[in-house]
Amino acid sequence: MNVLKKIVVLKKTAAYSGIIALTVLIILRPDHAMQAAENALLLCGETIIPSLFPFFVCSGLLIYSGFAQTLAKICSPIMKPVFGISGSGSAAFVLGLISGYPLGASTACSLYESGYLTEGETERLLGFCNNSGPLFILGAIGASLFGNPKIGWLIYISHIAAAFAVGIILKFTKKEYEVISPHMTISNPKMSIGEIFSTVISNSVGSMLNVCGVIVFASTAAQLLLGFFPCDMWYTAFITGLFEFASGTGAVAELGIDEFYKIILSAFIVGFAGISVHLQVMSITSKYRLSLKKYILGKLMQAGISAAVVYFVIRYTNILYKFTPAEKGSMSMGFFTAAGFVVFVSAVIAIVAVSVSKARKTRAEL
Repeated sequence: MNVLKKIVVLKKTAAYSGIIALTVLIILRPDHAMQAAENALLLCGETIIPSLFPFFVCSGLLIYSGFAQTLAKICSPIMKPVFGISGSGSAAFVLGLISGYPLGASTACSLYESGYLTEGETERLLGFCNNSGPLFILGAIGASLFGNPKIGWLIYISHIAAAFAVGIILKFTKKEYEVISPHMTISNPKMSIGEIFSTVISNSVGSMLNVCGVIVFASTAAQLLLGFFPCDMWYTAFITGLFEFASGTGAVAELGIDEFYKIILSAFIVGFAGISVHLQVMSITSKYRLSLKKYILGKLMQAGISAAVVYFVIRYTNILYKFTPAEKGSMSMGFFTAAGFVVFVSAVIAIVAVSVSKARKTRAEL
């Protein structure tokens, strides 16, 4: 018990220290803070709101109209055996793949609130349904940043493949018995089209404000922190990506390193999503008191698997570049080791998850 209390105290101390340090930085460097906030607001107004708001509305309309039930009947033969989740969860997974962060998480929580998913299903679904959409990866990264649509397609396909892999791995963390919380009941109240639309618009505006607010805060914090580092180093771009993936991929594209490594680093950053997206998910899930342990675990695995897939596909299929045996031998073995380590860690996590699941099952049988 004393150990748990110490952990809680350490967490609070770290959180308070971080908030105080950020406040001091804002006071000491108000010009940098204002510029960072202004840039983030422009990002929200020019990119985030136009690309996400229509999807938020469509997602809400699908759920409130009862479409999730229809989709559940169609997708149950796939979702149940592959991911161990009710077919209703396919709505969050599909919308997450075609729209972008954080719509997958928002849809999953809406399904939970409507009683379509259990608490355990929702927590596992959050681990792999919240993904970057094709518009950003194919357009912003592939066509715009790298000037090569093939790169966009490679990162997007590896992103989807990693999401599937994470979903399968998290299936083995399923509890033996998962029930819907007492306050959650599956119901479809009869609402007119006008009532549904009004409710969905109101919810979507609130979600959009949360998303933009978190982006402004995270971007400001990241820029203030990065002010202490040289601006042309790869780890600066990486840290930027850990905070905000859109800015991070842009910073990676401008690095003076081989494009081969830029693509792999971009795949990792997009898969991890960034602290900004994680805070958005936290703000969405907070009122439901859902655990985000599997969500964070899922994003870490997705980042590693995405980067590893891109690495091996480029190296051994010549899909983008044609490496000669000499070039393959002269390339950095350090990165090869890192990619192998990522795969190894992912495999260990999967094995541990399976072992824990079997141990729980054994205890339940006893």
